[in-house]
Amino acid sequence: DIEFTPKPPARKKAGSYHEVKRGDTLSKISLEYYGQASYWNVIFFANFDVIGNNPDNLRVGTRLQIP
Repeated sequence: DIEFTPKPPARKKAGSYHEVKRGDTLSKISLEYYGQASYWNVIFFANFDVIGNNPDNLRVGTRLQIP
């Protein structure tokens, strides 16, 4: 089971969108926007409808909301 982590403090462009690029992972995206890879599940739950139930299933070109 994946546990929800409370929303992290915004560091970079929070409230914006990120287009998935080749090699992206939710942890890398979390590190880029929040300064910590551990907030990947915040992005996952905010985008569950486009990612689906597998957080490792990111498709290039998918637009993710960064809460």
